Amino acid sequence: KCFPLPKTTTWGIVIFSSNMSDQIVSDPANGNEDVFLPMRHPRLLSIPCTMPQARQLRDLLAAPGIVQMPGVYDCLSAKVCAAVGHRVLYTSGLSIAGSVLGMPDIGLLSVEENLRQIVNIVNSVNVPVIADVDTGYGGSPNVFRLVKQLIQNGVAGFCLEDQQWPKKCGHFEDKAVIPMEEHVAKVRAAVAARGESGIVICARTDARAPLGLDEAIRRAKAYAAAGADVVFVEAPQSEEELREIVTAIPEVPLLINFIEGGKTPMKYSVEALEQMGFKLAMYSTAGVLAATFALQEVYSTIKNTGHTQLMRPRMTTFPEYRALVDENLWSDLDRALASEPAAPIHEERRRMSRRSSSSRMHGEESPIPPSPSPRTASAHLREPHTPTHHLHVSQSPSASPRAHAASFSHAHNPPAPATALLQRLRSDSDRTASAPAPVIAPAPVIAPAPTLDPAAGLA
Repeated sequence: KCFPLPKTTTWGIVIFSSNMSDQIVSDPANGNEDVFLPMRHPRLLSIPCTMPQARQLRDLLAAPGIVQMPGVYDCLSAKVCAAVGHRVLYTSGLSIAGSVLGMPDIGLLSVEENLRQIVNIVNSVNVPVIADVDTGYGGSPNVFRLVKQLIQNGVAGFCLEDQQWPKKCGHFEDKAVIPMEEHVAKVRAAVAARGESGIVICARTDARAPLGLDEAIRRAKAYAAAGADVVFVEAPQSEEELREIVTAIPEVPLLINFIEGGKTPMKYSVEALEQMGFKLAMYSTAGVLAATFALQEVYSTIKNTGHTQLMRPRMTTFPEYRALVDENLWSDLDRALASEPAAPIHEERRRMSRRSSSSRMHGEESPIPPSPSPRTASAHLREPHTPTHHLHVSQSPSASPRAHAASFSHAHNPPAPATALLQRLRSDSDRTASAPAPVIAPAPVIAPAPTLDPAAGLA
């Protein structure tokens, strides 16, 4: 497998040994000399993994170097994050609660509302997405069912926390946690539901604030022993605590989360965090806080001046936005579909349908496999994808946001299902009109949560 070598822009070959315990790196920049590197977490690649998104994430976690992971909250923020070169995205629960509900992260976001947003984000990008699923919305059976839903929708990984419900943002005050054994059971339920999909399980503990760092470390080690692939001690409060966490938990990769104005100091560079021993550096609220500030500025400018001329240099241009959301691709798809002759129903499909009806009448098992999920159906229409978008991002630290925005392209923004369908139509243009037309399964419909009036029913 090919991985970017840490602190360089060159690429090397990583060869995993037969016992999955070490790596030999061949670095072209150093005359192809092999460099022996100990593989710290061999379990990442020893677990069966049939889901492409999860395999991509496991490869990144097993490769040398730290992985930066910004928080996203909708499809637009996800597409921007992927376009500028980030290789993993995280659906921030605080950000989704604010953007979807306009409410704080105190357990008001329902499982249906969160899952709907997660699925939309996953379907908008071709980089692995780790989902914030709060406490799993119930006990171990609820976690088992939720993990199955995440797998069906192509989620690469998820983070499960040990707070009591209703939970709070990890950097809020007055948090409470459930007994460690109860969360261990939830982690085991997630491992059982994972099967051979390989979905990455991140277990989070919020015990630092209410019970102290020693208890948080004890819980993190227990969750790793129960099968978690990554552990996450939320809201450590000093560099000494960061180093103590790394020293005490060598079993699995470690995630560290930064919130601007939160409990954990943000004075460390990504290189310093890597040297400490962290594998994932998450910036869960950076996107929503930056977007909120930008919206306040532009809306205030409109209110005060009556126009946006002063803000134009700091705004994405209209053509850049249209390119980001693939407007040309959808227009091309519309024209391609309009020019395609209507395809007749395939005779073999009719025959199988008749056999299926007959089998059901006689109580036999249907020969037709179950309909694929929307994510699976769209995946069938995608071309095999190699995550090359990060190869094209400017390495210059002085690159401006406008330079990044101007570089939005299909190389940076991996093809959506529409792109693959358009490629499929073009490649099939020389075939006979009797070939069956590709079908995209409809998106899942999740019933909206009832509207709650906070003032209703209060004395």
